[in-house]
Amino acid sequence: MLKKQNITTILILSASFIFAFFTGCTKTKVTHKIEGVWDKVWVEDLSTINKERWIFKPDNTIIIMRNFYNATPMPSMDTIEIGHWKVEIDAKKNPKNIQLYDFKDGNVSYYNGKWIILTLNKKELFMVNKECGRLFREFTKAE
Repeated sequence: MLKKQNITTILILSASFIFAFFTGCTKTKVTHKIEGVWDKVWVEDLSTINKERWIFKPDNTIIIMRNFYNATPMPSMDTIEIGHWKVEIDAKKNPKNIQLYDFKDGNVSYYNGKWIILTLNKKELFMVNKECGRLFREFTKAE
């Protein structure tokens, strides 16, 4: 017969395994949803011709491209920054976060940090970075 201590140990280990399994599945699912090309929605000016595109690559590289630089229009999209990204799952607070890091250019270095995912589905991504004054970005999935 199993002792009470052994049963408790088995229950704790089982619960830990189940939590780790589902957290891993969720992280993979979120990562796959984010991977791809996203176009920024210019909420503050929907009529703008400015374009900003974020490309989340499977190797955890993120490329940011724009058709403008320091408010000067450019004829085509150009890479302005390359960094890295990873999904983090936090069961205590908002469970879905993206950590952006390795941005070095002065124009987008403030993108580094933890972004909380507020909305994520096949067509929309909305996230906020509280670390730099509640900076938010809203995207639609590029076709």
